[in-house]
Amino acid sequence: MTLTDNLYINCNEGIEQDSGMITITLHPIQSESVIKNIQIESSTFYSGNYRRGCLLSRNANNVYINSNYIPTDNSAPLIIICNIRNITTSNDPVINYQFKTD
Repeated sequence: MTLTDNLYINCNEGIEQDSGMITITLHPIQSESVIKNIQIESSTFYSGNYRRGCLLSRNANNVYINSNYIPTDNSAPLIIICNIRNITTSNDPVINYQFKTD
């Protein structure tokens, strides 16, 4: 799966919100990675008031995050991962307007 040249604005802010603007997960969580080869690149993430991260991934293998622009005024983790193998990120500028990002 490849997500390229997208603009994400105030995504995943409803009542059933999960921890990412993009959520890659299985319910129930599996012991083996069944979601494979995900590429998120050349996109911009504008978060709303209730966003809790850019990406949440459970049970994925080979996730590539490249050349995205991420402005934020939130101290929440940008990427939350669980039971994932091989995640690569590069050239993703994070502009934080209010908080220190760890």
